[in-house]
Amino acid sequence: MFALLAASFKMTPIFFLVLLLICDHKKKYVYLAGAGSIFLAYLLIQYLIMPDMFTGFIRNALTVVGESGVVGPSTAKFVKEIFGMITQLFGPVSPTLISMVVIGLAVIVVLLSGRACILLKRTLTAHEDSQKIILFLVCLVYALIHPRFKDYAYMLLIVPSYYIMKNTRFTKAFPFIFILAILASPHLMLPGIDILSSVLWQYFPLMIAYTIWGLYLHEIFSRAHST
Repeated sequence: MFALLAASFKMTPIFFLVLLLICDHKKKYVYLAGAGSIFLAYLLIQYLIMPDMFTGFIRNALTVVGESGVVGPSTAKFVKEIFGMITQLFGPVSPTLISMVVIGLAVIVVLLSGRACILLKRTLTAHEDSQKIILFLVCLVYALIHPRFKDYAYMLLIVPSYYIMKNTRFTKAFPFIFILAILASPHLMLPGIDILSSVLWQYFPLMIAYTIWGLYLHEIFSRAHST
């Protein structure tokens, strides 16, 4: 219900309906199909009432999707920036190859995260924070595979990042990771990084997000093997 309400203002939170697939409720598939149908009906009603505004919204979304760098530090934009540099050095790269790399990374993130959630549910169901960890992991997956994850959207990762950094297994690493996190500003330039500033520094928040995601996977897999 809350995901549908959020998606009525901004469509992308509909992604969090995948949480229904992780729960143990017997009717989870019914709820998922019902929620999806309600959302599609909501879009259809908008189109029937204001077809011009609806199609205009779609056109505008396709236009502004080109935002990249510090404004839109997403995985898709980062891959395209890297291939843009490769193009300048070695010549044109097939757009199909770029799309395949982006999709491949998204599939890897989803598969590894899905495996982590399965392990968490099977071997760590008694852990008091299991559901919380799954929710935080889904937030990270959402951020990493979203094709247009804007700079302000990284606020979604504050709580998941704080949780894993304060986890007992990573207490010693907390100061280092915290320093990396507060450096995630395009206005803060450090000596000796001029070469990286054109690409890597602009996508520094994305690098932090992948680091936090990796910590979650390490935490889940290591706990599963130790039980």
